[in-house]
This record gives sequence, C-alpha cells and structure tokens, in this order.
Amino acid sequence: MIRIEISFYDSASERQIINLKDYLHRQKIDGLSNLEISQTRPKKGEMSSGGIDKALISFIDSINAPLVQLVSCLTEYVKLFKTEIKLKNEKGTELNITSAKLSKDQIADIVKTFMKQE
Repeated sequence: MIRIEISFYDSASERQIINLKDYLHRQKIDGLSNLEISQTRPKKGEMSSGGIDKALISFIDSINAPLVQLVSCLTEYVKLFKTEIKLKNEKGTELNITSAKLSKDQIADIVKTFMKQE
C-alpha cells in the first residue's frame, strides 16, 4: 500500500478539507482506503486529539488504476471549485493539480511521474 497526502496548494479552511474528503468518498475510488483528515499533535499540556492539519491522508492498494482515477477526480474537483490541489507521496515528491483542463494523456503522465518516484 502506498501512502498519499492530499492537500490544497494554498492554505485551506477546515471546511474545505472536510468537503474534499466527502467529495472523494462519494467518488468511490476502488483501491483508495483509509481516507482520513490529518491532525496536528496536541500542544504540551492539552488534552485533545489535535486539530485539523488541513490535509487528507490515504492509502492506495495499487498505483495504476486507482491513482489515475484519483487524479481524474481531483482534476474535476479543481475545475468545479476553482482551486489547486497537490499530492505528496511517502518520499516527499509533490504533484500539483492546478489546471482544470488536463487531458487523459496528461493525467497518465502525472501518474507515470508519481510511479517513478515510488
């Protein structure tokens, strides 16, 4: 399983992170599991589980079809909400999804780049 962090390119509100999580849940991407909101660590002396860290953490079972589907869904989200999103893999490689006009070939190139970094 491959760990992926999904976040907004610029700062995002807690509501935007929750909306993105809900959107991705509705897309029912095969192979995408454990989609959770990242949380900050509580400050010393605080009795809480931490606040929202403004990113989603997920795992992908297989990098090919699920990642293509994830990038396609995020591209549509960028188009609908006029925003920018970035993916980050376990090695720290970031892929920015900033154009709502990505073709299938461009999405395939993004996935290939991501796969090479794994």
